[in-house]
Amino acid sequence: NAKPKPPVHSRLQKQADNTYLLSWEGQKDTPENEAVKYLIYRFDHAKLPDFNSPENVLSLTGESKVILPAKQQSATLAIVAVNRNNRCSEPVLLHW
Repeated sequence: NAKPKPPVHSRLQKQADNTYLLSWEGQKDTPENEAVKYLIYRFDHAKLPDFNSPENVLSLTGESKVILPAKQQSATLAIVAVNRNNRCSEPVLLHW
């Protein structure tokens, strides 16, 4: 089983109510590798990203966007595509 392709065209946009819209696009792939959901991680800048720690998971969604609360402190966000076999893509990192 191969990994799914990572998301592309990721954007982080501040909204009028001080929340943030994080959006991206999935890439076309073979049916068994195409992303069916996305994991969103949040890491403090001072720490190394730990993708194995559940406390870093911000959201799991079948959509290509999530609304994030008003920013409390700087952080790194990661978007990971997940296929139907629960294989994960390489992360796409954004600074928040």
